[in-house]
Amino acid sequence: MKALLAILPLLALGACSPGDCNPQTAGFIGGIACSANGGYAARTNALQSQDQYAQNQANAATNQAAIAAQNNSYEQNRVRLLRERLARLDESLAAAQSRLNAAQSGSNAQADQVADLQRRIAKLQGAVARQEASPNPSAAEAEKLETEKRRLLALAAHM
Repeated sequence: MKALLAILPLLALGACSPGDCNPQTAGFIGGIACSANGGYAARTNALQSQDQYAQNQANAATNQAAIAAQNNSYEQNRVRLLRERLARLDESLAAAQSRLNAAQSGSNAQADQVADLQRRIAKLQGAVARQEASPNPSAAEAEKLETEKRRLLALAAHM
């Protein structure tokens, strides 16, 4: 019977304990009840879990930012390389145009071929200029332009 009387106050304190065991709002009796029934330990565990979750979220965001920065760097490098390729293509076309101008002044028999070649070079230069101005130049399009340049240079060399 004495044991039952000793436990009775703890049971009464347990019934009075606040649900969240917040030390700022529990009061004296609620604080004793929260200590006795493990409420403070449960609250501490819950807060530690929330903290760990927030740290994991922050780490994931940091990793995602690093990946995005790497992707951005890769894309900038790709665009830079394509622009350099297009600039070289543009220089080659200008040289071919100069050779054609020289050939045109030499013979009227080739005038039609020269005019056709000049028209094709002008068209190719326009396509190169559009690729150079593009915010996202295409590698496949650059390859097509280089192939056409090689064809035109071969034709110009035979004139």
